[in-house]
Amino acid sequence: MKKTFIKWGVLGLTLALCAGLAGCSAERTTQNDIPPNTQTQENQQTAPAPAERKVTGLAAGFPAAIPFYEGASVVESDNFNGNNYTVVYTVTATFTDVLDYYLGVFALDESGVEDGLAYYEAFDFGDVFVKGLTIEDTGDGTTVFMTLEDTRQTSGSDEDSGDSAGSASLTAE
Repeated sequence: MKKTFIKWGVLGLTLALCAGLAGCSAERTTQNDIPPNTQTQENQQTAPAPAERKVTGLAAGFPAAIPFYEGASVVESDNFNGNNYTVVYTVTATFTDVLDYYLGVFALDESGVEDGLAYYEAFDFGDVFVKGLTIEDTGDGTTVFMTLEDTRQTSGSDEDSGDSAGSASLTAE
């Protein structure tokens, strides 16, 4: 069942990636001048600042600003076009706990939530444009899929492209 789930997840990420690449040349308004955890009148949710955590298995150059739920185990991570990244990871935490964490950290509402599944697309987190975020209840834990564009890097950069996996010490901002 996990293999089927991962295959569907990879297919979903691929489709989200293709849709994201189709819109890469479009301009988008960002709020990079506003820190990502700043409260607004529209969304008063804030997440506690997570402690520094180590996540291994990330593609080289993966944006350090991206927060991971405690205990993340990377299933797959990739870099493409120099400044675009994907990651799939699992945790043993409940869907609700992981969802609440990302709702707070990314200042999202519950509009993308269905029974055991949450999907969000096209939002900024500092210098990172999140093309897609999927959180899914797997019955024995939770799987998180993310597709990102690091706007500080340029696309096609030789130094950041490739499938090499490495480890990074990530601290959420």
